[in-house]
Amino acid sequence: MKINSYILSSFLAVFFLCVSGASSMAQEYDITGHYFPKGTVWLNTDGPMSQNNFENKITLVVVTDFECLECGYYLSTLQEELMQTPGVQIIQVIRGNPNAPVSRKFVLQYIQQYGYNHPVAMVADYSGFQGTGILEVPFFMLYEKSNVPVFAHGGVAGYGSLTKKLDEVKSNKELLQSCYNYQLQPAVMPGWWANPVIENPTALCTDDDNDKLYVIDAAHNRIVELDGAGLCTTVIGSSVAGFSEDYLNNSRFDHPQGICYHDGKLYIADTYNHRIRVADLNTQRVQTICGNGQTTLQKSNELVLGKDPIGLPVGVAYWNKAIFTISAATNEVFQLNTAEGKAKKFADLPEGKFGAMRLCPTSIIGVKDHLYISMNDGSLVQIDKQGNKINIPAIEGFTPGTLGEWKGQVIASSLKQNRIMLLGKKGWRFIAGDGTVGNKNGDSRKATFSSPVGLATLNGELFIADRENHELRKLSAPKKGKVRTFSVQLSRELIGEVAAHTFGESVVMDTVRVSKKESKIHVALDLGNYKLLPEWSSVDIDEVTGAYLPTQTVTEDGLTFGINNRFEGLDVYIEVYLMLEDPNNPGIYIVKRSYLSFVLDRVDNAPAAQEQVYKVNILPQ
Repeated sequence: MKINSYILSSFLAVFFLCVSGASSMAQEYDITGHYFPKGTVWLNTDGPMSQNNFENKITLVVVTDFECLECGYYLSTLQEELMQTPGVQIIQVIRGNPNAPVSRKFVLQYIQQYGYNHPVAMVADYSGFQGTGILEVPFFMLYEKSNVPVFAHGGVAGYGSLTKKLDEVKSNKELLQSCYNYQLQPAVMPGWWANPVIENPTALCTDDDNDKLYVIDAAHNRIVELDGAGLCTTVIGSSVAGFSEDYLNNSRFDHPQGICYHDGKLYIADTYNHRIRVADLNTQRVQTICGNGQTTLQKSNELVLGKDPIGLPVGVAYWNKAIFTISAATNEVFQLNTAEGKAKKFADLPEGKFGAMRLCPTSIIGVKDHLYISMNDGSLVQIDKQGNKINIPAIEGFTPGTLGEWKGQVIASSLKQNRIMLLGKKGWRFIAGDGTVGNKNGDSRKATFSSPVGLATLNGELFIADRENHELRKLSAPKKGKVRTFSVQLSRELIGEVAAHTFGESVVMDTVRVSKKESKIHVALDLGNYKLLPEWSSVDIDEVTGAYLPTQTVTEDGLTFGINNRFEGLDVYIEVYLMLEDPNNPGIYIVKRSYLSFVLDRVDNAPAAQEQVYKVNILPQ
């Protein structure tokens, strides 16, 4: 797989986005420059792009921000809708921080997690777009075979107007057909790369008996149940994003972001499905208890469960003998009453703007006599049992993200500072992490994390979802504690039957010559420094008439399979499923799925043994 050196990724997804609700003036914006803003870094395309690239295409430019949630939802929805409209090309613009550029590893996590394949432009700020005045995100600009947009709107209202405009475009068949041959091909595809067994762990919670840990495996859209020894005992959700309600392992979720446990049931904030789901661990079934799959910006004092919409629920908590949830679309806290079939508003949350984004909640936890809700600007809202609120303002250098409870105190992870924080009588203080990026264990103050998020306590220890390190960590004590890696054991339940992305890298091999007798093919694996786990790996053949594999083995020496064929010129596809261990992070396992394709050429005297070499690309170079 050849990748240009300046290409960093195929997509930087916007996972923690909250977006402005105000609408832009309906007007056209004249982008007069021939190129995007100076210093733009192009990702997942063969080279830098200019406005001239729009001349033969219908192009939708979506301007987003790193710290934005609704953008990710809008972008996912647009890509799904436009898959049926190949004449429209999506290009994403993301504002980065030139003083703190994201790492290549950080970029790759988002590529794997979201699976997007459109071109992405990284810009230092929005001012480089001449004449646009982008004051809110997301911001949408639609071009029809021209370098001047016919549509330019921002915010939530802008998305609503965009969908109507796209309906008009879809009805113009002649226009669409004239653009079919000018679409951009992504330079890399996320399905080519290996996926960690637990990729991007986010929210955590424990059961009532405090002997099970539940982990949202974000990239795989599932929840994994682990025991205290790290063995996977239950998987909730398939690895394919979507919506379905069935048995635990067959149900589908779409970017769930919050979980809590009560009385044998796991409550799940299924964010992009706009639903609160419950996984009954006794009946082994999943069902919706709040939301109808539609988002809404309309506030409501009461929701009929399963009928009325709830927009972008991002967290759930069990507190004061009830389930509570928060909506990032309407900034409301709801108390669910399943007996009455209703969800009643418990409190409104602060509203306003945070930079170019709308202020919105990110996490919820109940501790003693109060609910606590974190906001995307770093502030905290404390609510008592009567619904009275106290706003705790953000403090520079202390940016709480996901909330948790430990020993009766509020704790929080800090994505920006890569630290764990505790809310004491005098305010926030750091209890773990030195503020740098890494995965160093040991003394809590010297330990390092990479985007820590979910928190939960199990057997007296604090468990931490270390998202970008693809691992779980645990802290022994709030003061002078030790940080250690919590090893997750491999199991067939955890690995599943397919990788997170159902398509893989297709590798064209040399022609294989066969005769009437079986030929033994050996494919040596160039794994770099990665360690192969043969017992969890396999090789198989797609069903093709006339070709079969009498024998097949996977060892550290490579793949060996016998092949026989009665027909000449047959294309054969071999599916390779490899389990590998990360050399830099022992105990972190990744799954690599590839397809080897070659032509069978019948000859009279084919060699009994033939050998080829396959270089396994774990991540793009």
